[in-house]
Amino acid sequence: MSIERPTPQKETVAAKESRSEQKQTHESLPELELTELLKSEKPINEVENKKLKIEAVRPWNNYTIVTLEGSDEIRLILMS
Repeated sequence: MSIERPTPQKETVAAKESRSEQKQTHESLPELELTELLKSEKPINEVENKKLKIEAVRPWNNYTIVTLEGSDEIRLILMS
């Protein structure tokens, strides 16, 4: 018994066909509307008058945790 394994070329063609079928069967989703709830008094990426690149922003309960590249600080922002 021989099992045929798809070649990379066959996989690419199958993936393209699958994507085109999905586009035809699914309607496009409505655009998201974002509402600004709160705004901090100063930029969250500003440390000692220097703007640093935001490394990560994570939600945690009623807080937002922000870490900045090149800084040892972890900022917690209360979202109330």
